[in-house]
Amino acid sequence: MNCDGYICHWQSSNLKLVHTIKSDDNPLICCDFTADGRNFVVGGHDRNVYLYDENTRQLKGTMGENSIKIPGHQNRIFCVKSVPDDYNLVVSGSWDRSLRIFDLRICKPIAMIGGPMVSGNDAIDISGD
Repeated sequence: MNCDGYICHWQSSNLKLVHTIKSDDNPLICCDFTADGRNFVVGGHDRNVYLYDENTRQLKGTMGENSIKIPGHQNRIFCVKSVPDDYNLVVSGSWDRSLRIFDLRICKPIAMIGGPMVSGNDAIDISGD
């Protein structure tokens, strides 16, 4: 991530820029790799979480709301974090004072935790259950 809202993939051995993801209408704020390293997720101003394949760098899914049972975020997403013990789960945090837990297999939120206001990229950490 950089301050312009781009996601940049760098090759660490020679410090070459390999790939860039940019959205003009949706500055991206945060990203994280899934625990198995096969995918990465990003979040930004438009209140959705995006799932990308790491090998192809193609969009696999957009995650927002789960019909009326679990609404999507109501404000920009500032942090996404993969669950270390389950590479199918991702947690996102927003200025809307809530966390959403997404299942990557169905690309929908499966749970919501109200209360915490997340205002930074490294604001969520997961330890155990």
